[in-house]
Amino acid sequence: MFELVKKLMFARQISFEEGKIMLLNNPMLIMPVDTYVSLTKAIRDELGRKKGDDLIYKAMKKSAITYLNVMKKGFSMSKVDMIKWAANSVTLAGWGKVAVINVDGQVGKAVIRVTGSTVGAGLGKDNESTDILLAGFFAGGESAVFEKDVDVKEVKCTAKGDPYCEFITI
Repeated sequence: MFELVKKLMFARQISFEEGKIMLLNNPMLIMPVDTYVSLTKAIRDELGRKKGDDLIYKAMKKSAITYLNVMKKGFSMSKVDMIKWAANSVTLAGWGKVAVINVDGQVGKAVIRVTGSTVGAGLGKDNESTDILLAGFFAGGESAVFEKDVDVKEVKCTAKGDPYCEFITI
């Protein structure tokens, strides 16, 4: 992953200035996992789990569509490379180690695996999948890349006891 950071720095595509981090012309931020965990729990407490998770998913999906559309305009990449870039950016951001298991650019489907999910660990043990933010991010990213509206579901989750989190296009 540090090789990616070196390449980005060499190409002047990542910068760290006082009070500002830019990655490929997008402002970024770093925050403790507990910030996201606390926000997720507060939203769920206020709206209920289903409505809260739907809100988080939709907001993240919309955000990822914007992020990947900026990427598409600024950089010429194949659909597979765009999905891999999005996965690398999630890894770089500290959400866990993301691996693209399969991408079918023709059909518009992908399988993405996250090992060591910080969100799964932060939210703790659960009977349901917990990485709703990542599901929304992957759905938005895939929607932008495949140029059609898709949704993503987390089918395996470390919070449920699975060895990794896995997301599939539905």
